[in-house]
Amino acid sequence: MLPKYLLNEHLAGQQLVPILTDWQLPTYQIYALYSSRHKLPLTIRTLVDFLVERFRGANW
Repeated sequence: MLPKYLLNEHLAGQQLVPILTDWQLPTYQIYALYSSRHKLPLTIRTLVDFLVERFRGANW
């Protein structure tokens, strides 16, 4: 049981074959926590924006 993003290349190259395809692990969410939006440092806003773009639509 490994995340799909670690296996995508091997699955595409048919080095690995998925089994138990009708069974799935529970899904999880990723949260970014910060103290307040009031006077939010630009570095934090930039990180949150990056994380949203990076993980949007990811095939985990």
